[in-house]
Amino acid sequence: MRRYAAEPQEAYAISCEFCPDVVEWCPAAGCEDLLAYGTYELDEPSGKRRGAMHLASAEWTATPDADSRLTARLSALAEIAMPGVYDIAWGPTSAGLDGAGHQGPSSLMAVAVADGSLRLLCVSRNGGDVSCSHAVEQCQVLEECILTHVVWGAGNAH
Repeated sequence: MRRYAAEPQEAYAISCEFCPDVVEWCPAAGCEDLLAYGTYELDEPSGKRRGAMHLASAEWTATPDADSRLTARLSALAEIAMPGVYDIAWGPTSAGLDGAGHQGPSSLMAVAVADGSLRLLCVSRNGGDVSCSHAVEQCQVLEECILTHVVWGAGNAH
């Protein structure tokens, strides 16, 4: 078995009401500390799907010991209940993308939901404040089906 110079270390753990299904760091400049994660649970007796899209901010600190390990602390910023989240994809980034007059970076997030709908959310940073809101009303992509994956710009040459 190959040994690496540094073994992975747990930096932080968080307990969720439902099972985590997807985790995505925000790629937007100035928002790299934002973590979106989706949860999902199927109540088999009732057939009801439950979950949420969570947004958190990570604060990293280095330990002062000789190992100089990084530790993290997650702060919850938003939780939006949905009937189960299968996938999250961060999309285009732009200042003032949401039209709400925010001065900092904004990014769209597409959420594939277990009821077959696609939710578009706008995450904006204005100084130290972060907001998460629906960019448009949900759009029902599939009837009586599930939507398991979403990708921005599939097939486009960048």
